[in-house]
Amino acid sequence: MPFAKETGMQRTCWKCEGSVSMHVPQCPYCSAFLQDPPVSSGGFSSCHISFPEGASKEEAEDLFAVSSEDWEAVLSDQNTAQESRKQEVPEWTWLQSWPFIALFVGIGLLAFAFLILLFATDNGLVLTWPKHRAYIYGLVGALVAYFGYRKVSP
Repeated sequence: MPFAKETGMQRTCWKCEGSVSMHVPQCPYCSAFLQDPPVSSGGFSSCHISFPEGASKEEAEDLFAVSSEDWEAVLSDQNTAQESRKQEVPEWTWLQSWPFIALFVGIGLLAFAFLILLFATDNGLVLTWPKHRAYIYGLVGALVAYFGYRKVSP
């Protein structure tokens, strides 16, 4: 806790709220530049628009007036932006996802062929799949997986 004499010589950093000496131009904690805020007569005087004394009320209203052409331009820009967003959304049908389907079916058939080759006897697997057909399943699975992978990757 700083002494009473030191408290008068310190100020709070606006960024990190650290206690900093009055004589330091930059906060040693967060490197923020410490400038004295501008002194204004009122609390929020910088936020209000002040008009010259000769300005009438009609001139002040004209300052913020927007023409109908400007409104139409803004609305047409918004409409074209919404239409472009609608056009970008693709229609997902089963035809567009066929490369993924082909890839997974091919991988499944390939795995099935390896299962038959590794665990089947000459009579077949327990489910009675003949071993000599494993090459056909493997070839078809490899082809389907290859074509599916080629269509999926750019």
